[in-house]
Amino acid sequence: MSDEATAGPLPDTVRRLRVVWWCALVVVCLGAWGARPLWDTDETRYALIARNMVESGDWFTPMLHGAPHMTKPPFTYWMGALAISVGGRSAWAVRLPLVVALLGTALGVTALARTWFRDELRARVAGFVFATSLLVCATGHVFSTDMFLTCFETLGVLAAWRAWRGGGGVWRPVCAGAFALAFLTKGPPGLIPLGVIAAFAALRARDATRGRLFAWTALVAGVVLALSWFVLQVRRDPTLARYWLWGETFERVATTEHGRDKPSWFYFVALPVGALPWTPFWPRSVSALRAAWRAAGAAADGLLARLRSLDERALFLLLWIVPPFLVFQLSGSKMPFYVTPLLVPASLAVTPYVARFARDAWRRGGGRRAAVCAGAALHVAVLAVANALPASVLPERNYVEVGRAAPAALPEWQERVFTIGGRPDSFTWVSGLELEPLYDVRGDERRAGRLADLAAEHGRVLLLLENEPEKRALFDALPVTLHELAANRLGVLVEVTPR
Repeated sequence: MSDEATAGPLPDTVRRLRVVWWCALVVVCLGAWGARPLWDTDETRYALIARNMVESGDWFTPMLHGAPHMTKPPFTYWMGALAISVGGRSAWAVRLPLVVALLGTALGVTALARTWFRDELRARVAGFVFATSLLVCATGHVFSTDMFLTCFETLGVLAAWRAWRGGGGVWRPVCAGAFALAFLTKGPPGLIPLGVIAAFAALRARDATRGRLFAWTALVAGVVLALSWFVLQVRRDPTLARYWLWGETFERVATTEHGRDKPSWFYFVALPVGALPWTPFWPRSVSALRAAWRAAGAAADGLLARLRSLDERALFLLLWIVPPFLVFQLSGSKMPFYVTPLLVPASLAVTPYVARFARDAWRRGGGRRAAVCAGAALHVAVLAVANALPASVLPERNYVEVGRAAPAALPEWQERVFTIGGRPDSFTWVSGLELEPLYDVRGDERRAGRLADLAAEHGRVLLLLENEPEKRALFDALPVTLHELAANRLGVLVEVTPR
């Protein structure tokens, strides 16, 4: 891919805008990250497991509702537990490692662009484009695995590219360590870019002017780091090996067992929307890749020969975008946040054209320069305001108000709050009380009958219900009265007393 799109540096402009760039990045990444309460289900589940680690002192085995929870590796839980240990039980504390990962990823994209383009303006543009993409901003403010995963994958690719450019010994261990941590964050998906790097190295193996991408000692150390937690857990419980390989890998990719299936067109919409406002630059990037592909075809016959004929950046971008997208597209589990790592190469692909647009507007001055500056400032402001919106103006995604009322209302004889229906983790996060779903009783009608018996025996029972008429109707024919203590759109906390 040619560098002519942004030829002609503006060093004085870059220096003047450096402070503005840092301010914009900090506002987008760190602004009001804890203003919104944690949302069900992912945020509160990860946060509860992290809090359980702190309270129990066991940071080895993730626990949720008194049972081991092994759906994900431990790194995200460790970060949450560390933050809670330092900052207490709050959304501000829990999300702090997350937004630091977002800022670190933006800086990693900037460093990678600096290595690729050797141009400071384009490096700053790449970091800004990535950090201000809608999906990135959303992922960076919802406590889960995907932002940490994107951070480590970006660091791994940066280290590999520095090693390829002759960076020497330090970058190969960094690359291995980054992908080991990516594996400890989300398992096999964390190794997708490593496959990209391996394919790139194989296709460029004849290039004697470049450094080695891999070192055996670094690879062995990375494998030990990545697998140590898994091996120790399997030694304690051998059934985990089949659970991870079959249930959490094969079934998630090849089936819809986990209930996260989406239409086949889902990512064709989610990825362009997530890349806004930079998606309009995609056609130019695609045209440049197509031109590079046609030029390579004119110089070589066969697919492998054509791939080898591509210039370094075009080849790496092609490998970094197309095969991973196909993996996500063919997977039986689809969620918007899963494709956040793809916005790193997408941001790099549009960087030359965004930089040229900004440079042209700056050179022309007047109204066009003012419009571009105002548009960028407005976009940053919108993202910052979205992060700072209070819970009262957002769709309710948690049981915060209901959970706050529970501790004072819990009868002395109850250790847990009974529930018919779901077990919302945000209730437990806010109240500090576990929920008892009465799973030993089949059917909601029988569960309501059990609660009526307990009310008759103890005088009152504290119960959490989904805020739906059919849930309340379960008690209409029973000799009890429901007293509403707190409610929101999702749930209602009631006291059940005998008539």
